[in-house]
Amino acid sequence: MKISSYLQPFDGVELAVRQRGNGMPLVWGHALLGSIRVDDQAGIWQWDEIEKHARLVRYDARGHGNSDGSYDPGDYCWDHLAGDMLCVAHSVAPAKQRYVLGGASMGCCTALEAALQAPERVAGLALANPLHVQAALRGAERSDLPSTGTLRQLDMPTIIFSWKGDRTHPVSTAKILADTLPNVHSLTISDPGEIGDWTQKLCGFLDQLNTGRRRKSAA
Repeated sequence: MKISSYLQPFDGVELAVRQRGNGMPLVWGHALLGSIRVDDQAGIWQWDEIEKHARLVRYDARGHGNSDGSYDPGDYCWDHLAGDMLCVAHSVAPAKQRYVLGGASMGCCTALEAALQAPERVAGLALANPLHVQAALRGAERSDLPSTGTLRQLDMPTIIFSWKGDRTHPVSTAKILADTLPNVHSLTISDPGEIGDWTQKLCGFLDQLNTGRRRKSAA
């Protein structure tokens, strides 16, 4: 499959976007201080396999990788970064088409906020290593997960991944999400060296979302 990489202007900055594959879009956000390239080097996800199950859309968040940045710390709060994620999603999904939002760490929080802003467009959530508090960036320093009451509004199917021993991404946060979100498909907690099955579980989740969409359309 051909990789499509380009710069897309959103809200005064250009974001580096990469998309590949077919089917329902999966828009994926990386971790704080990460990028598409960093995720590729980390080797946590088998992107080639995921692209067989969705139209995988990845992008460098503002101020990261090959994307433009700004000097306003408020631009890096989750709710503002969520606006960027939705702009990317809406640029690849025709009006009223639904998509899956996902990401790791900062990307996870961004996806949750984006789902709260546009729940009618979000078919599912794929959340990895939920972030509790991150003080490495002033914008993120002022951010945290939405309140549990707010999270209960998100009734789209959700899959959650977490690994043990990371204080920045505590398993307890993943468990809180799993207990709070009303439609959790599964919660996977792994040792860092035992995450080889994450990709297959994500692909199975995407297949179920696509099957459900086809059944609804047929009805």
